[in-house]
Amino acid sequence: MLDAFVARLGLSRLTVHQTFRDTTVLAREVDKGEGLLALLRLAGQEDLDTVAIGDSEPDLPMFRVARRSFAPSQMSGRGPARSLGCHVTDRPFQPGLLRAVRGIVHPDGGRCARCRPCPAPPAEGLLWELMKTADRRPLVSLLRALADPRSLQAFAR
Repeated sequence: MLDAFVARLGLSRLTVHQTFRDTTVLAREVDKGEGLLALLRLAGQEDLDTVAIGDSEPDLPMFRVARRSFAPSQMSGRGPARSLGCHVTDRPFQPGLLRAVRGIVHPDGGRCARCRPCPAPPAEGLLWELMKTADRRPLVSLLRALADPRSLQAFAR
């Protein structure tokens, strides 16, 4: 729908990238790699040791620019990411993000006292449900939505 809207308005300098979770509208000549380079230039830190974490193909230009990069295993462009030197973790979603952060903090694979596990939060409540929903596989979310009659009410007039 957004692609059609951009085309109908003749906004040829914009590009639309849509994933299961979000939609991004960007200037066609801009990508995350160019953005990272511009930020480093603006800060006067072109030689800074940069680290990037991403989980989709638009993150590939950022991986090309960053000195180190990480992605959780559900990333759609794992092969190209690896070819750019990105470390793809062995876990998807939040557990994969945790592995990436541990790889940033301890590149040698070690641990420190600050990295000790904290007590698990109670497995109940809105925050817990949101975390479980965010990590649900897209097909499971679709099937759950199709099975819920309230989902269809959003489209009924």
